[in-house]
Amino acid sequence: FGTPMISSFNGTTGYRLAKFSGYDTACSWKSIVFPLSLGKFKGYIDEIIVLTRTLGSGASCALTIETDQASATNTAKTITTTGKRRHYFTNFGINGIEDFRVALSWSGGSTSNPVAIRSIKINGHFTENT
Repeated sequence: FGTPMISSFNGTTGYRLAKFSGYDTACSWKSIVFPLSLGKFKGYIDEIIVLTRTLGSGASCALTIETDQASATNTAKTITTTGKRRHYFTNFGINGIEDFRVALSWSGGSTSNPVAIRSIKINGHFTENT
């Protein structure tokens, strides 16, 4: 079709299929769950780098990490700053985890100056943990 399409559920009675057509701040997104444990090893997230289109005034998106089957969530980091395209975050306090997923919320943002995410890169390491 040339235009991405997305399906959604309204929470009670129905489904819908819609094509992309602008930006909305009443939305959120969660990634798939990424497993990190293998035997005695558990994962540590050291840094997250988010690449966006150039941000305009009022652009904002909250990034959180849900760990261990969403049993823990870190404090949200805000993707913001006018004119910026590369956002670097450290000090999540995420140590010794078995799995994680990324959650984004645009509720504090702007429809005229959106945060268009180009990519999210997550770097970390493994440590033996008994």
